[in-house]
Amino acid sequence: MKLFITCLIVLFSFGSSFGQEQEWQWLLKDSTRISESSEWSVDILQNLYISEAGVINKYDSTGTLKFTQSIKSLGELSDMVIINTMKLLYFSEEQQILCYLDNTLAQNQDCIDLMERNITYASHVARSDRSNKLWLYDEINYRLLLIDLESESTAPFVIENLRNITGSYSFLGMEESGGKLYINCGLEGIFVFDIYGSLLQKIDRSYIVSMSADPNGIYLLDNSGSLEYYLVDRDESSKISLPNRKVEQLKVAGSIVYLKSGDFVYKYSLEKSK
Repeated sequence: MKLFITCLIVLFSFGSSFGQEQEWQWLLKDSTRISESSEWSVDILQNLYISEAGVINKYDSTGTLKFTQSIKSLGELSDMVIINTMKLLYFSEEQQILCYLDNTLAQNQDCIDLMERNITYASHVARSDRSNKLWLYDEINYRLLLIDLESESTAPFVIENLRNITGSYSFLGMEESGGKLYINCGLEGIFVFDIYGSLLQKIDRSYIVSMSADPNGIYLLDNSGSLEYYLVDRDESSKISLPNRKVEQLKVAGSIVYLKSGDFVYKYSLEKSK
């Protein structure tokens, strides 16, 4: 409840003066070293997961290393999807497999072979807010699939002809939140779909290198180091000054913002300046 109230306060502050650059105070909470090629993710309890050199490390909300697990036998990691605080999904594009890890990073189920699900070639995955569902992008056929992780016999929901819908060959990533699926199509912008696969709108933003959605909108980081928060239903946005202009990636978990810059992931709380 405390975290929910904090999120509402932050969102209310955003809404009070959209369309102009906001003065925010970034309060540094922690920093964790990370290599250039590492994959990383965070969960709602502020646990930080970093994968590098065939090993996943899990740090708790205080920055303490809690668990370490070798994952070399599973193939090269392409992405980590946080299903919930007790379950992490490991995706290897190289092996075309999905593997479950528990909250201690131990593998606790057989891996899912995507070829057995008749998926030609998945290049991106993303968590769905719907229980036991996962989005995959089939790069060969330019389509999106929402698969049931628990039932192999359940036919996936499919958005066909994504290239024709967006007019783009680029697919840089996707994220679902608040009943909306955001797709980053590079120069063509960000496309917003509802949970039934209907295109809701296009956000005309190019060169977005990282995005992170919450139930109300989406944070967009472009290649110039500019951060914007966009409220989809209101079609309004606010610029936010960053503490470091060389930010490469961001992820948002409630009122906490994680920024990757150089060899570190920085953990911040964000408060409006008085």
